[in-house]
Formats: sequence, C-alpha cells, structure tokens
Amino acid sequence: MGFAMKGTVSACLVILSCGSALGADLLRKGPSIITGPSALSSVPASNWSGFYLGANAGGGMSYVGTQTLAEIVDQRLVATKLNMDRTGAMGGLQAGFALQSGAIVYGLEGDIGFGALRGSLNVATSDRSASAHMKSSITSLGTVRGRVGYAFDNILLYGTGGFATVYHEGKAVGTTTAGVNTAGALREWVPGWTLGVGSEYALTSNVSLKLEYLYARMSNKVLTQSVTHSLNLLRAGVNYRF
Repeated sequence: MGFAMKGTVSACLVILSCGSALGADLLRKGPSIITGPSALSSVPASNWSGFYLGANAGGGMSYVGTQTLAEIVDQRLVATKLNMDRTGAMGGLQAGFALQSGAIVYGLEGDIGFGALRGSLNVATSDRSASAHMKSSITSLGTVRGRVGYAFDNILLYGTGGFATVYHEGKAVGTTTAGVNTAGALREWVPGWTLGVGSEYALTSNVSLKLEYLYARMSNKVLTQSVTHSLNLLRAGVNYRF
C-alpha cells in the first residue's frame, strides 16, 4: 500500500474515531435531555392538603310530608299522609380543610346555599265541603360535613356526611262551602342530617373542579303535626386551595 493510501486510511480512521467519540458523548448526555421536564407534561401529583374556598351551583328535588292537615287548615280537612314535591335550583359557597396521608384524604367542609325549591298542592275532603291550597319552598341550605376520600393523583373520590339545616317557608289557605276561610304561614330553620358522594379533578396545584351529590333529611313539628323534609341535590363547583 502506498504512502498516499496509508495517509487516506489513517485520516478516515481519525474521522471515524472522532465520530464515535462524539456519538458516545451525545449518548451520555442524551438521557438528561430526554427525561427533562416537558412543556406538554401532565399535571404533577396533587397534594390535597390545606385550606380551600369555592363556589357551587346545581339543582334538585325536595319532598315534604305530613301526617295530617286537619289542625293546620281546618278541623274538617282530615287528609292524611300529605305529600308534596318541590324542585328548583340552588347555588352557594363552601370552605374546608383537608389532610392527606398517602392516598387517603380526610377533612371537614361547610357550605351555605341559596335558591328556591318550590312546590304547591291542592287538597280537599272526600265530600268537597272543605279544600286547601298549600305552598312550600326551601330557600337556604347549610351543612357541616366530614369528608373521607381516596386520591388517584389529580383525581379525588370521596364520601361525606354530617349536619344539615334548611330554611323552610310554608303557607296554607283553606276554605269551606260554609264560607269559613282559614290561613297559616311559617318560616323556620329545620335541622337534620346529610350524606353524599363526590369527586374532584385538580386542574392545577391550586384549582380543582368538583361534582357532588347530597341527600339530606330534616324533620320538625308544626302545631301537632310531624313534618318531614328530604332533599336530593346535584351540584358542580370549583375550589381554590391555599
């Protein structure tokens, strides 16, 4: 092999050696580029601990039942097991505090809601000698509840339960064929309890969206009558964690 050929081979070997060294260097540096943060990466593992404030809105159906209407409207009106459905929308604010241990998240939440779940009902005696028109509405709802849930990174599923109270407004107007008219009205807070389930989805480390279902049951006395209120409420909302 001539001197020129040997020089050419040597030059090629040097270039190949440099290329191999450069390739090895890039491979060594590659992982730091590949595994580095990406602008398109998903939301990091969420921490559900801390104080939060939020707002919610939704709608529901409420039921009210009494043993008898006799002493509320007219002594001749003896309809028993009087039932009425109320529907409407309600929205409000919530605040709470949560602690997280592993995937378990637990805490306390309170909320107050305003709106109107309304219903009305006409009743009459079997002989049509007396009749009555009733209206009933729930205009406020307040709860103080415990929450226990399980976190799947930025998704939280939870159950909740505790104290509930509603502000109830009722009115009844009764008439008889003899021309006797009677009327009654009441406005009061009615205490009870609530149970429910819900979920939250963390958009960022501070902001989450929620969807929640609550069932609440309250009871009180109106004159000598036992009145029962039940409420089914579905609402969506947003929370901000500090």
